Amino acid sequence: MAVEPVRKNIAIDVDETFSPLIPKMLPWYNKKHGTSHSFKDYDSYAIEDIYGGSVQHWLDEFVNFIEEAWEEASHPFDGAVEAIQEILKHHDVFFMTARDEKVHHVTERFLKKHMGDSFTKLISLTYADKGEVLKKEKADLLIDDSLKNIKSAQKAGVDGWLFGGYAHQKDAGEDIDKVSDWHEVCSKLGLSLNLNPI
Repeated sequence: MAVEPVRKNIAIDVDETFSPLIPKMLPWYNKKHGTSHSFKDYDSYAIEDIYGGSVQHWLDEFVNFIEEAWEEASHPFDGAVEAIQEILKHHDVFFMTARDEKVHHVTERFLKKHMGDSFTKLISLTYADKGEVLKKEKADLLIDDSLKNIKSAQKAGVDGWLFGGYAHQKDAGEDIDKVSDWHEVCSKLGLSLNLNPI
């Protein structure tokens, strides 16, 4: 008789993990500011070093874009919804974002729209450290595109899988578990996702 795997409490990041943010924001930003920024240049998490401007400028523009255009411009990555629905049959899942609390309602509405009855809950951190919140939530695993967040999770005693294979993850060493897409997430959890490979 097969033994059911231990039920985990899994935290899933939103931006660049469940759905794209920066690739969808840059065309909006370029039109607004007359710039020509490209996502292919996004090879560091310090966005201000890549495209110029202050940290606060970019934080403000993230909020502006999310409030004005993100819901229409973005969509879940291929396989994300189906993968999470499959994961929920075996594990508990919640969403966690570093986004400003001011756009919590927009983010939650987007997740509910795409996840439907599978939506559980969303935690918005307003750029606070994820590690301590993960510990408080008794999370077992974080799936996130940010190396900083994965290291924060590990420091808090929570496993972390770095999602996406992006250029801005170039400093991730061999000690970091990586998943390239939602098929690989399911596979790593011992689950199957019946979609064509991304």
